[in-house]
Amino acid sequence: MASRYLMLSSAAFCALLALSAAQSATPDCSLATSCDTCIRLHQSCSWCSDLGVTTRCGQYSSFKASCNDITYPLSSTPNPTVNLAAGGSTDVAVNLRSGQSVTFNVTVTRGDYAVDLYYLLDESGSVSFIIPALVNQTENIGNELKKLTPRIRLGLGVFSDKPLAPFFLLKSDGTTLFQESIINNEVRCGFQNQKKDEGYKTDCGNPSSFRHILKLTDNTTQFIEAVNAIKVVKQQEGDPPRSSFDGLMQAVVCEELLGWSTFQTGSSIRLVILTSDEAAHFSGDGVLSGLFETIDDACYVDPATGIYQRQSTHDFPSAGQVKAALEKQQTIAIFAATTRPADDTKSSEKSFQNLANSWGGNIALVAALKRDNNTALSNVITTSTRLASERAALILRNGPGNQDQLSGVDFSAVAYCPTPNSLVNTSNVQGCIHMTDGRKATFAVTLTGRNCTALQNTQHLQLYFNPGYGIVNIRVNPICACNCTTQPKEQSTACDGGNLTCGLCQCAAGRTGRACQCETSTVLNASSPEKHCRHPQASTSRDLVCSGRGICSINKTCLFSCDPCNQGFHGGFCQCDSNLCPLDNGQPCGGSARGSCLCRTQSASSCGDCGCVCNSGFEINLLTKSCCPISIDGCQERSTSQVCSGNGRCRCRTCQCFPNTGWKGTYCDTCVTEAGECQRLCDRALPCLTAPPECINNRCCFCTGNKKVQQTEGGQCPAGCSDIICAPRQLLSATVTGGTYSAQISPGSNETVEHTRCPVTEGDCTVTYYVAENPQNTVQLLPIAVDPERVCSSSFDYLPVVLGIVFGLLGFTILVLVIFKVVIHILDAREYNQFVKNQKTAKWEQGSNPIFKTPKQTVLNPTYKGVRGE
Repeated sequence: MASRYLMLSSAAFCALLALSAAQSATPDCSLATSCDTCIRLHQSCSWCSDLGVTTRCGQYSSFKASCNDITYPLSSTPNPTVNLAAGGSTDVAVNLRSGQSVTFNVTVTRGDYAVDLYYLLDESGSVSFIIPALVNQTENIGNELKKLTPRIRLGLGVFSDKPLAPFFLLKSDGTTLFQESIINNEVRCGFQNQKKDEGYKTDCGNPSSFRHILKLTDNTTQFIEAVNAIKVVKQQEGDPPRSSFDGLMQAVVCEELLGWSTFQTGSSIRLVILTSDEAAHFSGDGVLSGLFETIDDACYVDPATGIYQRQSTHDFPSAGQVKAALEKQQTIAIFAATTRPADDTKSSEKSFQNLANSWGGNIALVAALKRDNNTALSNVITTSTRLASERAALILRNGPGNQDQLSGVDFSAVAYCPTPNSLVNTSNVQGCIHMTDGRKATFAVTLTGRNCTALQNTQHLQLYFNPGYGIVNIRVNPICACNCTTQPKEQSTACDGGNLTCGLCQCAAGRTGRACQCETSTVLNASSPEKHCRHPQASTSRDLVCSGRGICSINKTCLFSCDPCNQGFHGGFCQCDSNLCPLDNGQPCGGSARGSCLCRTQSASSCGDCGCVCNSGFEINLLTKSCCPISIDGCQERSTSQVCSGNGRCRCRTCQCFPNTGWKGTYCDTCVTEAGECQRLCDRALPCLTAPPECINNRCCFCTGNKKVQQTEGGQCPAGCSDIICAPRQLLSATVTGGTYSAQISPGSNETVEHTRCPVTEGDCTVTYYVAENPQNTVQLLPIAVDPERVCSSSFDYLPVVLGIVFGLLGFTILVLVIFKVVIHILDAREYNQFVKNQKTAKWEQGSNPIFKTPKQTVLNPTYKGVRGE
């Protein structure tokens, strides 16, 4: 028990994270060599027809600013808003480019509609009572439907089961097992010991999965006569389920044979009433008779006999196939579940109700029929008809005379209903319910082109709404060609008398070249042009013409060469990749606005180092080798106007200090402990920081270790010693901040000199001094300014932190284990108490196993007469 809770607790600490990303890369537009190919390649590609450009097909975002004559077609429609008359039709034209979408709004309202009602009856003897009941209810159903619409048509078909074993019992010769007799001048079918049946006619012929009897008609008398003529098949069935799905499938898909009103000829609400007292056979049941081949959604009913031709060769359809057919044909199935005459307690209602619930209430309903009360059927038919007429939904179909044109268009729609609670979702689009008279709904319809291979020529589609709402005829004009292709400029001077088409020259006879500048006879290497456009060194990419990165064409000297190269490549064979330059902002050299990337080509077939060539107003960043704006922003400390403190230059808004000077820092204002001019001055001033009082404003000599020594007799310092006049130290004024400090050379003088910043380490602290020489006397130092702020490093004791973390984790782990143990103990105690309680309240009954036989057995010897002497 504890292990179970341990598994549950462990699962609580685990998480499974699954991430998937599928993003199609945008193709290289520059690969297109014509305008038509360009706009077909990708929705973002555009064509530039300007003269003299090297790259004609590219992204519209990069062409729109540099190209004057640009071709970038967009999907559009001249009918963005359509008000569809009730039950009418209208036309909409759509110009559609592959990959792009166009949206238009259609507003609909309910109008007049018709009802097609097809009865599909189980012709088994157990449901024979429905025949007279149907005759009696036909007039009542018609009167109720006429309250909704005057246009009603009725049709009739029957089903039982496949004429195969084990669905029906057969003789050895394959015929059905029955005996025919005549009783009271009426044909009876069945076994000899079968009781006489009354009240219906029988048919001793073979059963069928589906048999069409009457085409949809508005003649009620003809329908009643067809119902009365039905002969119930009284056979010995091998299993209870019926071939309901065979009959329902064929009744839905056989539009022309059954006479369904199509969406081209004027649509109607389609209803199929299926009556049976047994459940339906599903896909896979046919394997019992050796039927392994599945059925599709085509019609296989013989027009002459009305019998389903594949009932003995194909398996039953699946529930999913039947549902798909109902949705595709916009048909509502009403399952009239009947009870058996012999036992009213057994009904197929539950089976059909489960099926309808799984399909959804839009395409399937259930009505329970009793022998003494059949008004439920009339109620269900009128209710389903009313609900169907109040539902506005749409589907996209091929137009009349067009086949399989939907493959080039993706379709979606969003419904805007009269009230928020009337919005419903169908299989692929939204719809509206409660569309009573006068209410309007608007559908935002979006069409997206897939590709020009699928779109091809002009397509005619139909946007089909529910019966009574209307039809929208859509003419899709695919945008797969450029206007400039069909409108060339003839005898253009830019083409030396040839035609100019989309910026490209179509030369006259005898002329050739990009601008028709050459005579055909003067082209020297015309016999093998690709030889001169292929790299001489063989490799995977160089084996291709122009390395696969350009076009082999005739240049200005009438020779074939790789001109132009694709964007981002150059060289005699387009072998140099301009993308090898440093990236800035994700682009080589910071983008074309800043500069371009060029590779030094020592010859037409080689590439040297690639570097950035900056445009005007930009310069090379010495660190990143990319191009950046010329500006001194960020290179001036607030307390001075000098750029980089005069100790460096500003590049890319960053100070780059002069080399070998010892200056570092953001503004090149800090002297570091490296050899340099600033450091030599700091080294000279270091003895004065601790000099004795007699050296202040007096000449002193300082030697090794900054020790003061005596001057020589000539007033000179010994060799290798510093000769300095130390100045007094003073605190740096609080009003003077930053990296530089300037002071007057002498009191009352207007001349100032900038001090050098010298950081000096004193113990664990760093003190900053500002030191300068007197320009009038290089031996004398000006007053030394001391920064009162000290930067001290404090030692950090890591041991308490480490111990705190270790013991904290250990304590937390122990706490979790204690809580876990307490929880498991409580749960175990609760289950044990429940077990004890159940054991006390249990009432056991003693009994014996009826099939148990004791292993003991006594056998008496019939010749045994007892022991002698008894």
